[in-house]
Amino acid sequence: MKKQSSPKTINPQPLNRKDTNMSANEISNSNPDNGENNRLSEKDMRIEAFLQYTDALDHLSVSDDKPSDLKSAIKCFRVAADLGCPAAQFNLGVCYHMGAGVKQDLKMAVRLFRKAAEQGVPEAQYFLGDCYYLGEGVKKNKAKAIELYLRAAERGNMEAKWALEGEDLDEIQ
Repeated sequence: MKKQSSPKTINPQPLNRKDTNMSANEISNSNPDNGENNRLSEKDMRIEAFLQYTDALDHLSVSDDKPSDLKSAIKCFRVAADLGCPAAQFNLGVCYHMGAGVKQDLKMAVRLFRKAAEQGVPEAQYFLGDCYYLGEGVKKNKAKAIELYLRAAERGNMEAKWALEGEDLDEIQ
């Protein structure tokens, strides 16, 4: 069985934002400039998704004066994922896959990995490939797993390259 890696995180500066408790729907339907309920532009939604994602990473960072806060990070990942942030979709998928801060739900993990993989996240392509290879949250499908490993490897994911070692690729095609 392959060893799963944990997602990489960085330590961004705290944003001290007040809207981290808003849902993606509340955010996308608000316009702070005029107080009216007008949908945010696509660009503003991408910016908000990024800000929610960095808030999540901030909640995960640990310092001398602040412990990690997985519960708050998951809330921010969820909002950012709902707004279409592929990195948040992947990281939230990892949480569901491992049962970290949420009840383990392999089908939800697969859905989130698929969304991120479709947007070109190589780690998501690799993890989704593992799900197909091992039959976690989906029916086992070695051909689909190898296809995903190949896509991830083409984007530089070393774990996918290692997963492909020893596979008879001609047999699959």
